[in-house]
Amino acid sequence: MKSILFIHPYLDGPSAARWIFQAWRTGFEHEGYICHFCTADQITQYTINLTPDLIWCDIVSSPIEDHTYRSCLDKLRTKGSKILLWLYWPLWDLPEKRQKIVINEDIADLYFGEREKDSIYGFEEETGKIYHTLPMFANSSLHKLGTIRKELEYDITFVGAKLPKKKWFNNNIIKPLSRKYKVGLFGTNWTMTDNIKRVGSRLLRLGKMNSVASHIDRTRFSISDADEVDLYRSSKICLNFHERADDLSQPHHVMNHRAFKIVACGGFQICDQVKGMANYFNDDELCMVDCNQKQWFDQIEYFLHAEKERNEYVRRGMNRVNREHLDFHRVRLIESLISNQK
Repeated sequence: MKSILFIHPYLDGPSAARWIFQAWRTGFEHEGYICHFCTADQITQYTINLTPDLIWCDIVSSPIEDHTYRSCLDKLRTKGSKILLWLYWPLWDLPEKRQKIVINEDIADLYFGEREKDSIYGFEEETGKIYHTLPMFANSSLHKLGTIRKELEYDITFVGAKLPKKKWFNNNIIKPLSRKYKVGLFGTNWTMTDNIKRVGSRLLRLGKMNSVASHIDRTRFSISDADEVDLYRSSKICLNFHERADDLSQPHHVMNHRAFKIVACGGFQICDQVKGMANYFNDDELCMVDCNQKQWFDQIEYFLHAEKERNEYVRRGMNRVNREHLDFHRVRLIESLISNQK
């Protein structure tokens, strides 16, 4: 049976990585893979009796400049493992040696990420390697048409962390709407209690008390996976917003996970316009708006009272996701890219 080893430091917390890798796992298992997980410092011991078909590394948590780590990956490649390296470019916040290794050495069989190719600035020119965009997607096992439940009926819903790079959205959209409509707000960092837990968890992990930190992190989930599916279906409008720079630009040109899963669950979505979105959705499958407060409010006010139109968006959007944007679609793309290199 085929196998894949994911190398990642922390997949059980309340960050987006948990749900993204959960969806990747679903996709690989759908295609007949056994999935394994370990951290970079565990790889040597973990692979003594394992030679995976695929090894997933990401450039942030993969210390490719470390001799022991690199030697282990190189040895596995000689045995037939294919290295998948998730990255962005340039690596401005990582060790300079790591970027030089990517430029000068053959370290992977596939270089990819969810960022659009035009925001991987100079990667192909500097390295001579090809970058492939693998956009986000919905989880085929979890993200299906939800059930309308009265206790989850909101005028407007937003599920996501309160982050500095969403400051414009938090202040100009969420706050005013909360004073006027029934708004369901779910996610981390929104309350003082949650922020204290976040700091406590981080300190515990620094102190190598990972099991206690994981327990704290589990208490930070404000909604279960199953309830989130029904929440999207039960709410009139589901909002989505991408991380942005202070000037509201989005230098990394990426569609977030939420863009796909809301639609897959039968939710009507109003989302900020990002470059590349037209590659994955038409404007009659989800409602796209600029970073303009009046435009957001006008669209929200209109669609709150346009149930028939909302349902048409949902029908078209779900058809698109189920046809093109599920986890196993991305896994098949990876396999195709690897196969074409032979």
